[in-house]
Amino acid sequence: MSKFLKYSVVILPLIFLLAGLNMHKAKYANDPDYIYLLNAVAICDGKSVGHIDNPGTTVMQIAAATITIMHFVSNPENDTLVTHVLKNPDKYLEVIRTVLLVLNTIVLFLLGWLALVKLKSVIVALLLQTFTFISTNTLDHVWTKLSPEPVLFFVTCIYIIYILYFYSDKEKDSWKHVIIFAAITGVGLATKATFLPLVIFPLIILPSLKKKLFYLLGIFPSFFLCTIPAIPEYNNMFFWFRNLITHSGKYGSGEKVFVDLQTYFPNMIKIVEKNLIFGIVVGIALVLILISFARYFWKKKKINWELRILTGLIATSGFGILLVAKHYHANHYLIPVLLLTGVTFFFTLTIVLNNITSRLIKKYFSSFILISLILFIAWRQIPILIGINKAYKISNEEMDLTRAMIKNDYPEYTVVNYYTFSLNKYTALKFGDVYAGNKLLPYLKNIYPSTYFYDHSRRQILLWDDAVSLNDFMELHGDKILMINGPNNLKTVSEMKSIGLPLVNIYKGKHQTIYKLGALN
Repeated sequence: MSKFLKYSVVILPLIFLLAGLNMHKAKYANDPDYIYLLNAVAICDGKSVGHIDNPGTTVMQIAAATITIMHFVSNPENDTLVTHVLKNPDKYLEVIRTVLLVLNTIVLFLLGWLALVKLKSVIVALLLQTFTFISTNTLDHVWTKLSPEPVLFFVTCIYIIYILYFYSDKEKDSWKHVIIFAAITGVGLATKATFLPLVIFPLIILPSLKKKLFYLLGIFPSFFLCTIPAIPEYNNMFFWFRNLITHSGKYGSGEKVFVDLQTYFPNMIKIVEKNLIFGIVVGIALVLILISFARYFWKKKKINWELRILTGLIATSGFGILLVAKHYHANHYLIPVLLLTGVTFFFTLTIVLNNITSRLIKKYFSSFILISLILFIAWRQIPILIGINKAYKISNEEMDLTRAMIKNDYPEYTVVNYYTFSLNKYTALKFGDVYAGNKLLPYLKNIYPSTYFYDHSRRQILLWDDAVSLNDFMELHGDKILMINGPNNLKTVSEMKSIGLPLVNIYKGKHQTIYKLGALN
């Protein structure tokens, strides 16, 4: 193996890093960025978290550690930690995003390097790295959001690395495999419940019932350590996940039925259609497993490790499809099983090539697949990512434009943020604090004392969370009032006029709107 080929496993991680650093993100994206930012700040302030839906505590802990370090090294105003973050939230978000990006770049390199060392094939190493690029939805979440997905990417890659380590280890009966698989799985589940399908794999490949049971028990202490900030919310966490299981709608809503068959099977088809490479690899692997097991039983041979591991991977991916199909409305719920596509393909390829005698195919088939995969990503995925990046950029530029317009043309006006749809700092902070259990509300009121919202669901003007009567508000601010980012249709405009808030649109863009208070009757 030449030195150049050996170090080619650095190329894709560098591309991953540079692309991520140059990807725009939506400014003040309240969901999910500010949910995790504000809960991380709550941890830094010595409080428990208020958001346990994913649970997502690993994301909050990484963010809290990053915030603490950043505040220590960069605080020229000498503000307290909470105050400094709430004054500069997007600055902190950008640093946290960069930290997660660097961590994922490192793990992507380690995936390729360990594959190179253990499997002695640079082509296989590059294939495993390249398969992480097959989903634009995955890359968008990993590059641009403070959410469980960047941490899921990291944990799942560690999981894959350990699968390869297990495969190459001669002592597959060692207890260290039980402990490490349990530890990784606990971290994954604490990050997001969509990691649940990966619980299955060790149950299939661990060699004894005793080890399987200890593996399951070992998940609990790992999960507990990663969810310490959410301990006071364990009761709510239980009912949240119970409702997800027992109700047909998203987020535990809808009818109390385990599965809605009218949407379940169509959702399974949608999953495969939207993730074609994943679907093809899983389909081929499933056929191969059925044929291989039939041959082994017919010839009464012992199942080899390649087939056993592949069976575990397909069982995991199959369960992932079945799980997500129940509430399928966004592709990022599939990220853990999508990331298994590369390692699934490797074991499929290994079994196929072991049964082929042609030296030419054995020598060049892997290279052919690698080149084909790279060409597909360049042709199909890169233009999509460029489009996503452009959309974020346009949204941010329009936000800056409207903020400048308000500052320059309406400096004496009081701004009311249409909650929750306004895309700006104040709405994002309020939204994040609601999902942090209002633990930071006293700080927000102190830092931004005159910040108003219009809660469209309650039809009320709020000073943070305090209702303000319309008469008092009008008496205080007269007719110098702007409402931004809502309402978004004429019916709601008419409804607001009927409660005493006549609005005249003075700007309407793709993502931003500005209304001025009209003449009062």
